[in-house]
Amino acid sequence: MNNTLQSPSKEITDQWIKQLKLISEKTHLDYLDIVIDQAGLENPIVPALIKMDNDIRWFSLFTNMPEEGFLEQAPMLIRIEWNKSTHLILLEELFELLYSEPRLLITSSPLPFNMLSTFLLSLAEVEWGFKSCLLRFYDTRVFPTLIKDILTPEQKKRFTDITFIWGWLDRDNDMSWLLGSYHPEIEDDTFPIMQFNDAQINKLGCISDAEELRSYSEFNNTSITQEENFNHLYNLAIQANNSDHLGTVEEYIRKHSVKN
Repeated sequence: MNNTLQSPSKEITDQWIKQLKLISEKTHLDYLDIVIDQAGLENPIVPALIKMDNDIRWFSLFTNMPEEGFLEQAPMLIRIEWNKSTHLILLEELFELLYSEPRLLITSSPLPFNMLSTFLLSLAEVEWGFKSCLLRFYDTRVFPTLIKDILTPEQKKRFTDITFIWGWLDRDNDMSWLLGSYHPEIEDDTFPIMQFNDAQINKLGCISDAEELRSYSEFNNTSITQEENFNHLYNLAIQANNSDHLGTVEEYIRKHSVKN
């Protein structure tokens, strides 16, 4: 696996894996689950998983969806078992390949793998009006804002009740964590497809707008962190969406954003 973007040093990789292993130890689990977003990935991970055959458990979150046939573009749930050297090698390669990319969403859940797969599959699709839409929660540019600002409290519990903790690398390549609220009774639950309203769909669009503008030097404020810059642009995108502004979001932000 070769990463054409910035690769982490061996020290950073070791520190990252050490943090993940510590999470597993604190939650008394001998494994860790990772959701990997393969969309647009130059080197899909599916061939490596197939090569490992039955040595590793993995599941496509496109299962039973119209996109099911696009396996090398699918978000993949993988269970990394700490006592298997092949899994540790794969974990190191994944981190080196996907460092600086928003593709690795970590979770530490006591749920059996098949049950966790079913629950996550139910979260990867939402209904908006009479339409069925993919919810790319596994994109770590989307996940934190989705949890913090878009989901209803009951919808948020759909994510937190199935795990002890979620983790991801933020836009500054710092590890971020979201504590879960797992309880054993969740194993008896069945989850219907979540219903989204217009405001929620619009906010998802604002994430995309803010991310696109963040890539422009004009809107990249280097005096603050990348996370702070995104949040600033995201809030302005929401303001633009809720205003009477008739132009583009970019024009609105250019008019209302003060760049230091």
